[in-house]
Amino acid sequence: MAEILGRRPEDIAHIFFKKGVTPAVERLNKGLEKIVFTPTARAERETLRETGIFPADPAQKLLLEKMVRCYCDIHVHGFENIQEMQGILYRKGGTLSIAPCHEGHADGGVEEVILRDLGFDPAFVLGKRILDNGPVDFMGRGVDCVHVWPPTDIPETEEEIRKMATMNSLAARGAITIFKEKRPLVVFLEGGRTRTGTLKDDVFESVAGYFTLGKGDHYVVPVAIEGSDKVLPVHANWPVKGRVDITIGKPFNVEEKMADVEKNGNRIKWKETLFVRTMREIAMLRPKEKRGVYAGPVKVILKEENGRMVKKAVSLAA
Repeated sequence: MAEILGRRPEDIAHIFFKKGVTPAVERLNKGLEKIVFTPTARAERETLRETGIFPADPAQKLLLEKMVRCYCDIHVHGFENIQEMQGILYRKGGTLSIAPCHEGHADGGVEEVILRDLGFDPAFVLGKRILDNGPVDFMGRGVDCVHVWPPTDIPETEEEIRKMATMNSLAARGAITIFKEKRPLVVFLEGGRTRTGTLKDDVFESVAGYFTLGKGDHYVVPVAIEGSDKVLPVHANWPVKGRVDITIGKPFNVEEKMADVEKNGNRIKWKETLFVRTMREIAMLRPKEKRGVYAGPVKVILKEENGRMVKKAVSLAA
């Protein structure tokens, strides 16, 4: 990846030569209504920063797409759920979040390409830590995103506290704008890629808070991604070719999913429950050996880790 950073796209375009949509998406599109979105003009995209949205760099967006098409043999599952997603946005007038598991560093690029092939115009919630990781930062600059201060990064100074508040406030404002524009927002609940292959047990109710920013009927789509960790392994600076399977789950309405939990009571507990229930939906799309603690019902506990108290999901059977 370091070989291409800072070089002109035309100098390296041959590396990523592969045209057209993926065969999997080509097959899916035969039965889907054709949804056409008009990409925002570059001059307009720059004004997105005022709303908290960081627009993709056009050159890096192109390179990201070519890289994904070249290295990822993508297989999409969940045909009927894709149709329902289109209906939510374009017929029901609802808003949509997409919640994938975080299998590997290539997840965001794969989601970006597939969603665009299916007629959506996605934006992503990305933690500031991607700026410290060359390959991931490269992919992050190829998508529209809002930058957040991740809950795993504890501010240590007054200055960092101010930066965290400003960053997260802008991110929330950007997310609201994204929903108003009828664009899906991609949120990786786990806060970082798994190192074990199974779903992580960390609980970040603040991340689930993005599901509450869409006005009216808001839906969440659970997604399972398998194989992306092989395409761009940890510490790798360049991808390798491999198969990536994406299973798109059935969208669920947030209010209906949480109907049995008092929303105006303990707001933190409400978001915590929404987080756990969404993770359970993701788990049911994955092989049993990759579901981790979410293979069955869970409860949330406080646990000391690295000198501070954190929330963890643990099995009720434990």
